[in-house]
Formats: sequence, C-alpha cells, structure tokens
Amino acid sequence: MYPPTQGEAAAPRPFHRLLFLVGGGLAAVIGAYLLTAPLAPGGATITTAIGIQPAVALPMMLLGFLIPAAVGAALGFFARRFPAIVAIVGIAVMAIGISVSGIAPNFLLLVAGSVVTGFGAGAVWGSVTVVALAAGGNKVVELSVLGGAVVLALAVGPFVSGAINMSLSFRIGHYMTVPPLLVALVIAIIAAAARDNRTMPQQTTVQPGP
Repeated sequence: MYPPTQGEAAAPRPFHRLLFLVGGGLAAVIGAYLLTAPLAPGGATITTAIGIQPAVALPMMLLGFLIPAAVGAALGFFARRFPAIVAIVGIAVMAIGISVSGIAPNFLLLVAGSVVTGFGAGAVWGSVTVVALAAGGNKVVELSVLGGAVVLALAVGPFVSGAINMSLSFRIGHYMTVPPLLVALVIAIIAAAARDNRTMPQQTTVQPGP
C-alpha cells in the first residue's frame, strides 16, 4: 500500500494523508503513553503491582521497550514505499504486546509484552514520520502536532497510569488502551484502502473500428 506512482510520493493524497496521520498519530500517542506508564509515582507502578522491585524491574522494562522500538522505527522509516502496511502491522503488534502484558502472571512475560509492544510502537513512529515528511502536506504543522501529542503522552503517562493503578489495577489500565488502538487500526486501514482505490488504474474499453 502507498507505493509511489509516477510523479507521486509514497504518502497518500491530502485527504488520505490526513486520515492516515490521524490513525497513525493516535497509535503513536498510545505507544508513547505505554513507554512511560510504568514510571508511575507514589509506588503505584506496574512492577510493584506484580511484586517486583521497581529499582530492578523498571530499567529492564524501559530497555525492553526502547530497543525493539528503535528497531521498529528504523523498519518503519526505511520501508518508506509501504508506510501504511508498516503502520497497520505495527498497530496490530502493539495490541498483541498489550494483551501479553495485561495477562502476565510474572515479570518475564511482562517484559516480553513490553518488547512486542515496543517493536510495534516503533514501527508506527517510523511510518508516521515518513508520511509527515513526504511531499503534499504542511510538514511543520503536522510534525508539530504529532510531536506535541507524543511529548504530552510521555509526560502524563506516569500520572495517568498511577491514578488508574491505584483506583483499579494495572491490568485494567493496560487494556484500556486497546479500544483507542483498535480505532487507530480501523482508521489506518480505511485510509490505505481509500487511497488504493483512488490510485487504481481505470480500465478503458477500446471500441472496434468500422
């Protein structure tokens, strides 16, 4: 999806581009939130809830998220011919990782979920960046909005996560990110499908001569 045609960048046309950036941007914000969610203040961390000392567990969880995220981001950025496919797969991978972390009975499975989620989030970050940088849109505005939303999610992640952990549980807090992630997935699929329909070559019928 989104292969460049003659005289056309890898990014979708204006409407499809905006639709894709909305879906991909929403997933990117969720990924940023999940990165800092374990850093909840006041002891209301995921690691405390699962019975692991934060001083030992948090560095492993952060590295377990960040390293795969860097790999996924590189994949998303360099697979610039197919940003929609990368983003859609990345969002689906994020949902799998969140599910694994949500049911994790031990720390090992919790870290495994973080690794999967981080890889998916990185792929989304990379693909969304590719589309935002491509020709056909207001790069400054798009990158500013996306970057601001991601930074905001990074900043509020620990506090929102801490409030949810104390009032409900970290598992519920984890699963609360799945519905908006599925919305992002649907929007990205619609944007990709609509764009493919617009760029599909039209068949012409040649009338036989006299």
